[in-house]
Amino acid sequence: MLVHNHPSGDPKPSRDDIEMMREIRKAAEALDISIHDHLVIGRKGHVSFRSRGRLSQSSRCELAPAGPHHARVVRMNAPR
Repeated sequence: MLVHNHPSGDPKPSRDDIEMMREIRKAAEALDISIHDHLVIGRKGHVSFRSRGRLSQSSRCELAPAGPHHARVVRMNAPR
């Protein structure tokens, strides 16, 4: 699950958000990491890439088995 905010308050994904998601999806697939969704949070609500059809079913939704050796964390820091 990826989540980031838009300080402007408008949760609509920008072109940069969409391009970054393509790059992240490509990297995640190469590492066999599943992405459940990507949420953009703003003062006016949130937008889900999956519900908007921007995260295809090929980025399958699978949960890793519970336990300390199976945790997968993806952290994303955007350049400032």
